Amino acid sequence: MKHVLKILIMCIILLCFAIAAKAEIVVPDIVRIGLFYNSTALSEVTLSGTAELTCITSQEEMRNSEFVVSATETGFKIGEFEETLTQLDFYPTNGYISVNNKPYRGFIRLTNRNGKITVINVVKLEDYLYGVVPLEMSTGWPVEALKSQAICARTYSASSIGRFESYGFDMTDTTLSQVYGGVNVEKSDCTQAVDETRGMIVSFDGKIASTFYFATSHGQTLNVKDVWGSSGYPYLVSVDDSLQDNVIPDKGAWKVTYTRGELNNLLARKGLNIGEITDIKTELNEQGAVLKLILTGTEGEKVYQRESARNFFGLRSQVYTIEKHSSGNASMSVLSANGTETTPGNTAVISASGITNLSDMKVLTANGIEFKDSSNTFDSITINGLGYGHGIGMSQNGAKAMAKAGYTYEQIITHYFTGVEITQIY
Repeated sequence: MKHVLKILIMCIILLCFAIAAKAEIVVPDIVRIGLFYNSTALSEVTLSGTAELTCITSQEEMRNSEFVVSATETGFKIGEFEETLTQLDFYPTNGYISVNNKPYRGFIRLTNRNGKITVINVVKLEDYLYGVVPLEMSTGWPVEALKSQAICARTYSASSIGRFESYGFDMTDTTLSQVYGGVNVEKSDCTQAVDETRGMIVSFDGKIASTFYFATSHGQTLNVKDVWGSSGYPYLVSVDDSLQDNVIPDKGAWKVTYTRGELNNLLARKGLNIGEITDIKTELNEQGAVLKLILTGTEGEKVYQRESARNFFGLRSQVYTIEKHSSGNASMSVLSANGTETTPGNTAVISASGITNLSDMKVLTANGIEFKDSSNTFDSITINGLGYGHGIGMSQNGAKAMAKAGYTYEQIITHYFTGVEITQIY
């Protein structure tokens, strides 16, 4: 009897620990999505419903199948009525509510900010995910990959509550948060993936994990510290993603080119005062991601680190190399019998070593004795890259490849996020 009692007490203790761990994880039932705000805020918006909409104002409870709402200096104008309220909520009697003919689940909240209308979709979390998964992945992908996406998106949503509180919502409907398209984008297989993982989130050490994801890797994911400089995320480390080759054989290869003139124009647009560009170099980490982009000019140097080394050019990924091209015609200023003159960099002269290219030897220039290295003389560059996205967390095409190979959503998620668990919250 004592033995049974001890086992019972131990079970109760373990249950208490489990409840305490779950208590740290709060997953909201409702999320607020900013559809139009700040620079995209509207002067006027049309709200319509499949049956009838309800709006409770200080005037009365208004019911109609369509409302045209415009912003005033002090509030809103709804038909013939003017309201001094700074917020209005519109609810569908049944079905969906449309914003400028685009339908959404839940209800729509309008707020007046500086004479412009911020439009917010207030919706149940699970319903919101119906409009996320088809845009962040694609209908027709293996269901285990879609389930992985649903769990990551749910987890990301839970960790994003209040992120845009200054505007009155939690997430945007763009890549600033997660791409969200409302009812029109919903697909049955993606909805199934959401429903079959209902209430599941990714946790680490009893807390909500940061489940970042991206499109395509170069064969490995990246360490978060090498992209955003972040620490304290032991589950956001580089892992092998070579299985992705089964669906993206070229690893999402891409390239862009710049002439020397285009690079100088880019420097000018970004306000970099380093003069005319003379050299461009990179430093890579073990995974081949650029940790430093070093730009050298006639009047100084500028170094971009980690993700900034990608954003400077607006590149698809942080994994790239730079190839310089030269026609051999780059010029230099030298001192001659006639004073300082500009001469082509490929000028050949007779030296102690025989005929030598002027650009590969020490010469007396207007700035003193300099070594003119032809490897730093270029007319254009080609940036060759692999992958698409920030490279942290789950590779979506990698998840697709794993699912096609027979892996489950749990195996996919625990592969890309080292040491995490999938926790059922509700």
